[in-house]
Amino acid sequence: MSSTRSRKPPPERKVGGAPLKEWGTVAFVLVGAAVLIGSAAFACDTAREWLAFGTAVVGAALIPLVYTLKLHHEGRLYLRNEAEIEANRSRIQRVSIPLGWTLAAVLLLISFVFSTAVYAVMGGLLLGLFPGILANFLRLRREVWR
Repeated sequence: MSSTRSRKPPPERKVGGAPLKEWGTVAFVLVGAAVLIGSAAFACDTAREWLAFGTAVVGAALIPLVYTLKLHHEGRLYLRNEAEIEANRSRIQRVSIPLGWTLAAVLLLISFVFSTAVYAVMGGLLLGLFPGILANFLRLRREVWR
């Protein structure tokens, strides 16, 4: 008998009706944001650094939050059919990727002026992404994983 017999994969563990790895994704965003924002706050010494820190966190969090609300208002937060998904993918190539590179350049410039701002911006971006990630998680939990 061979020791390389195929085994059935273990059943996917669910907690609260959702796969455990999906809970990890939601938690990672919050923990990552807390670590990044905490690191930035720990490095702040002067009033100028605190101002840069606060501006960076709030500004970075507002960008994805406003975009999530815009998607919800347009009815594009939860794409269900193939045509909507394909249209969204083409828009990502046309708009989101160039915008991402532009924001990365701005972040790089900010980092030369305020070193704590880099962590604050990254933490703020994660915080701003959280509502969209949580909304999608709750929809999948309600509609797919039950």
